[in-house]
Amino acid sequence: MTSIPLEPEYQEQLLAVVPKFSAALGLPSCILLMAEVFLAHGLHNPALSKGGNPILRSLAFVAFFQALDALGWFLSTWAVPAGDFAYSTGNIQTCDFQGFLLQVVIGAPLFSCAMAWYFWLIVARGKTSQELLVYERWISPIIVLYAFGSSFFLLGKKMYNHIGAVCWIQGSPPGCGNSSYRGGGEPCERGDWAWLYGMVMFYIPLWICILLIVIFNISNYVKLRRDGDSGEARWFAAQSGLYALAFVVTWAPSTTWSGLHWKVDGGSFIVDILAAWFEPLGGFWNLLIFLRNRPASRRRVMRLVCCECCEPNDEDHDAIDADGPPPKEVPPPLPKHFRRKPGSSAGGGASAQNRSVDGFEDEQEEEQRHTSARRNRQRRPSDTHDESASMLEQSPDA
Repeated sequence: MTSIPLEPEYQEQLLAVVPKFSAALGLPSCILLMAEVFLAHGLHNPALSKGGNPILRSLAFVAFFQALDALGWFLSTWAVPAGDFAYSTGNIQTCDFQGFLLQVVIGAPLFSCAMAWYFWLIVARGKTSQELLVYERWISPIIVLYAFGSSFFLLGKKMYNHIGAVCWIQGSPPGCGNSSYRGGGEPCERGDWAWLYGMVMFYIPLWICILLIVIFNISNYVKLRRDGDSGEARWFAAQSGLYALAFVVTWAPSTTWSGLHWKVDGGSFIVDILAAWFEPLGGFWNLLIFLRNRPASRRRVMRLVCCECCEPNDEDHDAIDADGPPPKEVPPPLPKHFRRKPGSSAGGGASAQNRSVDGFEDEQEEEQRHTSARRNRQRRPSDTHDESASMLEQSPDA
């Protein structure tokens, strides 16, 4: 949320336009992410009968709240009361609607924190998805109730007013009464004690989430360094770290702006631009992370982005990517007559060092053994009868 009083006209125009571009990218990304998570977690997924995946459900909630946030930023000054900012065409009702959207997004940081905790329980405590369901039954309803409850409460207190290029928790007129922590202004028409409500209901929960997400990911790293890392644990830790990085990139400019606004009159135009650009992009970063190791989802999204210009592949239409690290490729087995018989002696063939890593002997080496056996049989049929008979059992010509 941004506020720079008495800024030049070109700065107002830039602050009004920039979030429309980032939100135009972030909003469709959130919708695509919710669609893919539903497909991976929906009726096609056998895991649904066992309760599904709490991490994917939390990710879907994050995308939902970020979609509302991106919509609020896309409206930008169109929802601001006319005459208050560049390109503003709204009224009190549109301002309340936009402020509601930008407050309800507090659900996204809270679900991101819950998701980081779930990752920590898997990596550091060895929990399974089924064990996480016990926590999710309490955490998800509480977060949803808080996000919408706080937004409706602030709407009833008339806290949503013009603050820079958007409407959010602010006194009207700006700086009135106790709407600023400095206090002492003219009486407020709306939004008295706005700064206190904003701190308690948005920024303190947000900062707690940032701190906990950092702690959980550092704990994952220490755990893997100390005990060694399996491929699966490393994958979960990497996903958690990437989602945490996206979270910090999304919210750091907004929280930095708040600190500057409380210390410096007028804030910082550069930080305002960064907040207006990065906050609506939260869903875009999460979509990229989600698609990182999910080739079927990636192909479906690319076909949608290309407007079906990409050649459709019917095999991918209902394909479901498994959660966890991608499976290792296993080389196909050789034909039966090229396999080493159990208990065969080293004298009749290759040594242990010449075996392939998957337990089969080299095809050329087997051919040499068969050729040598035939020659021995031709020279000394009586002495080599038993050995030749044994070798012929493995020969392609037998």
